[in-house]
Amino acid sequence: MPLADLRYLYHMALVDGMLALSGTSNMCLLWGEMRIMIQLATSFGFVAHTLAATSAERLAVLTKSQDAANDGARYRALALHGLSREIQLFSKSNADAILSAYLGCSFIMADYRAVMTVTKSIVLVAARMQHWSEQSAFRHLFNYDRLHRLQDMHDEPRPRPQNVATLLAEGVQALNKLSNCLRHNLHLAAVVRQLRDVLRLVDDKLDADVPAATQYRLIHPFISWYNRNEASSYVAISERDPAVLVFLLYKYSAFVSLAVALPATNLPLFTAIRFRAIVEINRAMEERAGLPCTGCNVFHQYHELAPFPLLAMQVYPSHRAVY
Repeated sequence: MPLADLRYLYHMALVDGMLALSGTSNMCLLWGEMRIMIQLATSFGFVAHTLAATSAERLAVLTKSQDAANDGARYRALALHGLSREIQLFSKSNADAILSAYLGCSFIMADYRAVMTVTKSIVLVAARMQHWSEQSAFRHLFNYDRLHRLQDMHDEPRPRPQNVATLLAEGVQALNKLSNCLRHNLHLAAVVRQLRDVLRLVDDKLDADVPAATQYRLIHPFISWYNRNEASSYVAISERDPAVLVFLLYKYSAFVSLAVALPATNLPLFTAIRFRAIVEINRAMEERAGLPCTGCNVFHQYHELAPFPLLAMQVYPSHRAVY
């Protein structure tokens, strides 16, 4: 990687440091694993290219720089090329790097078909890593998922359709209320309404056989939103802005709900990351006791905010994992 382009990795390291110092890394998808990814980037070029692509794409959004946008596309292509070559040499020694790059790439794919392809690759890599997952740098994700699946298989019945319908209905209602709470933040409110509409659509089609491609097309706009939208702010997360935290809390909860209702999109490793984020944000909101709401001009108590996230974690049937 040219020395001039190391600025992209430096940018990632700066954001990582800011989130780590504020104790909010686990509230952002994959940033809890960023230290691991940066370490792997020092030994594997395709991991470095993945991080550079993510950073360049983010900077292109923030600065409106065409050069950064071009760099993002170039590094994404290099990352995918390196992955296609490295996967042919898959072994215990490069498995973490391959998984790391695929996880990172899943947030920067241009369309839902590419996300489907990357997701299938993550599933295959995770399955092949099961035999030595305890030695993996990502063992906490494997353990989190494995523990949840085993508990669910032995202690909880498989969610009945009416439970899924209840979850989706709760999600629609919760997101509808949140869109009003965030109405002064046009960007966040718009995303909340879009998520609400997706949950409503999925609820209407709950008994239908929805093709996998359609399932991914529904969720794709939200996967990379935080990296590609200029209204998003890692600074706001690091400062624990309550409105942003509640937005993320409901966004993750909606994705967990969709993983239940749209099984083709159910990627256990990502759900484990979202579970962790939900727990972290719930804890932060509980410490704050709630949300000072400018939309409703009232203070929403923590117990008013918690039902939807907690229900999503209860209903999610992790034993339906795809590996």
